Amino acid sequence: MVNVAVVGLGWWGRIIVDLLVTHPRFRLIMGIDVSADAAGFARERKIALSGDLEEAMRDPAVHAVILCTPHSQHADQIVRAASAKKHVFCEKPLSLSRGDVLRAIDACNTNKVVLGVGHEKRFEPPIQELMRLARSGELGTLLQVRPTSARTSSSRCRRTTGDFRVARPRRAR
Repeated sequence: MVNVAVVGLGWWGRIIVDLLVTHPRFRLIMGIDVSADAAGFARERKIALSGDLEEAMRDPAVHAVILCTPHSQHADQIVRAASAKKHVFCEKPLSLSRGDVLRAIDACNTNKVVLGVGHEKRFEPPIQELMRLARSGELGTLLQVRPTSARTSSSRCRRTTGDFRVARPRRAR
């Protein structure tokens, strides 16, 4: 069993929390976030919450951290976690510059902790069901699969007239 802290309880951090609570190999020890909205989420899920990453770094019960924070914070958080001998799973992108990536990797290598970088879609229930259907043959013989992902319901996702997904093709005259 790997004891983890989820850092960042925004949209993606909440999905990770909900996936972790039913996973047989992970135990969620705490969430880390400073927002009042995160406090409500933590109360609903009955998980410990701290606004201080250092609390997770000092807690011997926490073996690893999962970073669901803004990209600009990843490198520093990875270095802090590695220095505290915590394994790290970081959502993509790892960082915004090559120098920060090298610094984060060096910290993990120096402290002999695992650094994982990923994109979790393959573990989400709809993707798991699609994989089950593909493996079972219920979809027939698949010749090509082209995945597309969009979160169009978000208020942060603004479509513009230049967006290829909403732009209408021009008709020849």
